[in-house]
Amino acid sequence: MLQIEEIKIGKHFMFNSKPFLQEFLQPLLAFGITHLTIIIMRKNKGQEDSIEFMSSDPRIFEPYISEKYYRHLQGGEPDKFIECNVLTKAYTQDNHITGEFSSIQKNQFNIGHGIDLIRKFKDRCEIYYFASTPDNGKIENFYLNNLNLLDSFILNFRENATELLQKSYQNRIYCRSGDDTTVVSSPEWQERYLKHQQLFKPQFTKRELDCAYLVKQGFKTKEIASKLGLSPRTVEKYLIHLRDKTHSKNINQLIINLKNL
Repeated sequence: MLQIEEIKIGKHFMFNSKPFLQEFLQPLLAFGITHLTIIIMRKNKGQEDSIEFMSSDPRIFEPYISEKYYRHLQGGEPDKFIECNVLTKAYTQDNHITGEFSSIQKNQFNIGHGIDLIRKFKDRCEIYYFASTPDNGKIENFYLNNLNLLDSFILNFRENATELLQKSYQNRIYCRSGDDTTVVSSPEWQERYLKHQQLFKPQFTKRELDCAYLVKQGFKTKEIASKLGLSPRTVEKYLIHLRDKTHSKNINQLIINLKNL
């Protein structure tokens, strides 16, 4: 397994992942999402931790390697991350290292206004970085209101990209766990992720809040309709909206998720 210092720019698998990621990215182009980078950090039993890179624009890895940004942005140990969603501006606005790399993406590769969806598993941590162009600031509101769409994309990717993921795993890179210069998994950055995560609480309309209050009390659809002076079909529509916004598969999970907000 290679160390990242040994990677030859343009030769490693990460530089050949473009056509595969662009194919998967196609459905999101209609929404203004033009870029996808995936980073997978693994805990390897009996071996060093490893990291994998894939991107719809692998050119971003050139300065990452040549300018040695990996010393600061490689990610650290997988189990130190928390599962959350965070706009990249949350960790680029007041840190010169992440700010510099963000500027490179903007000025050289026309990439901006991104969001990280960090997903944790028993043996690994996956980071899905979705982004648009620097002039598309409104995309951040789209992320906020369509996290379920991005989660569906991730599930579809995992189910249908098994060959790509296998190649990525075969070309995994030695991860320098415990490096003091790693910043993005440090406690202060994790605290920032959690603080920024508050921005991603779902936004509800007044009627949705009315339905949410009553469904938490255990009222059924017809009972809610009667109390609010609405038809059962309209209440069902609001409940569907609530399930979508809270990523709930059924009414029982909806009640649990509403109580946790």
